[in-house]
Amino acid sequence: MKGKHIRCWHFVAQDKRLRWGSRAVVEEGKTYRVKGPLVMCEKGLHGSRSLIDALQYAPGTWICLVEIWGDVQEQPDKLVGRNRKVLRMIDGARLLHEFACDVAEIALKRAKVKDKRCWAAIEIKRKWLDGKATDEELAAARDAAWDAASAAASAAAWDAARAAARAAAWDAARAAARDAARAAARAAFNTLLTKRVEEAMA
Repeated sequence: MKGKHIRCWHFVAQDKRLRWGSRAVVEEGKTYRVKGPLVMCEKGLHGSRSLIDALQYAPGTWICLVEIWGDVQEQPDKLVGRNRKVLRMIDGARLLHEFACDVAEIALKRAKVKDKRCWAAIEIKRKWLDGKATDEELAAARDAAWDAASAAASAAAWDAARAAARAAAWDAARAAARDAARAAARAAFNTLLTKRVEEAMA
């Protein structure tokens, strides 16, 4: 595909720089280009049609809505092209933390998990987001959720609860969604996350 512009999602690291090549700072409204042969995962400008797919490759919390075109190569969860224009971008740190908590709660409810340690991990994470819990308290809650593994009804549910209590936003969101997706529809989580990001970008 040479000329078709494909709207998709891409995450950028905390320094807002391209990870490869020129290492230019990524800015809203700018178009970035690469020359030479494109190689998936190695050379080119990448993105994913699905936000939940883009999340699994996230190096940071900056979420970009982009258009990619020019010799596009595509796989089920990602694509690469010669040109990428940044249409909108936001720092989604808090949004991703909250998404991880929501996913974990959905997973626990669906699995009918009663163990208070799993629920406490999410509660402490929400307090941590508001500055009402320390890093140490968050780590202890995450460890307690891990210890609850043998008692929990669903491995996916307690994995999601423990993942939600991680301190890195993109890592917490990615891990919680991945673990919960074993028990719930991935598409539903993509819809939830996409709706929140689009609202934040509006």
